[in-house]
Amino acid sequence: MSRSLEETLVAFSEKYEGNFEKILKAVVYKERLTDKEIDKLNDKVDEKYVTVMSEDYPEVLKGTNCPPIVMFYEGNMDLLKGEVYQLMSPFDITKRLFFKMESTNDGMDYFIGCENSQDLVKLVDFFIDQHPEMNFKNYRDGDALCI
Repeated sequence: MSRSLEETLVAFSEKYEGNFEKILKAVVYKERLTDKEIDKLNDKVDEKYVTVMSEDYPEVLKGTNCPPIVMFYEGNMDLLKGEVYQLMSPFDITKRLFFKMESTNDGMDYFIGCENSQDLVKLVDFFIDQHPEMNFKNYRDGDALCI
């Protein structure tokens, strides 16, 4: 069975925990993963994501230093039309966090993304818990309700 490049990139992202340099090296040196390995790695992913190969990959991310090969995210990716802020993760300074917020009549809309699917929920929870006064929208139940 032939796998798409996107499936393979997500599998490499899982294998190398989002490490840009390791993923890039795997791709450049044409590291091979079996279909079984790709399935096993991708089965761990529950989060929404885009890859550099996705049609909807935000242009603003392409302009960053070492654009994320795979971006796991929660929130409204449409907020990334103009700019995105890049920070070090509060849990591991070797990892990056990308975010953008916008105040709306219904509460605070946001985008939070990272390169490791295992980190996403922890990062979103941390960010929202630090700012309960901001009335963030809730994207976890499929609806953007304020939390």
